[in-house]
Amino acid sequence: MIRFIMYLIIALLVLSIVIGTHKAASYTQVEEQKSQYLQVNYNEIQTYARLKVFTHFGTDQWIYFNDLVVRESNWDYLAQNPTSSAFGLGQFLDSTWYSVGYGKTSDPYIQIDAMVDYIEIMYGTPQQAISHHNRVNWY
Repeated sequence: MIRFIMYLIIALLVLSIVIGTHKAASYTQVEEQKSQYLQVNYNEIQTYARLKVFTHFGTDQWIYFNDLVVRESNWDYLAQNPTSSAFGLGQFLDSTWYSVGYGKTSDPYIQIDAMVDYIEIMYGTPQQAISHHNRVNWY
């Protein structure tokens, strides 16, 4: 009887190790899939941004728009400034979102729309927005 209980305990331990290893593999696979999705999503976001910039400002303005986004958020649409309400690709303050007719959102496509509208209203072009940013470190 004692041998049976020992074998049962060993079998349960082996089973828990196998299940634990399977869970770890599953977690790793989920993280890899998540990483691949984010990469694809990142590329799609930039493609969308290019089309918006090309349409609104012309192809020569992409370099300035991209520079602005890199400076503000490095293309992290969930970027949050720890000392203010600045959030997203363009690091809009809560008041900035509403000034261009948008609500604060984590949707990167809406963030791009809001940035394009804001730049157009406030500066005319991404190049002029970067010029302002160079002078005062914000746009």
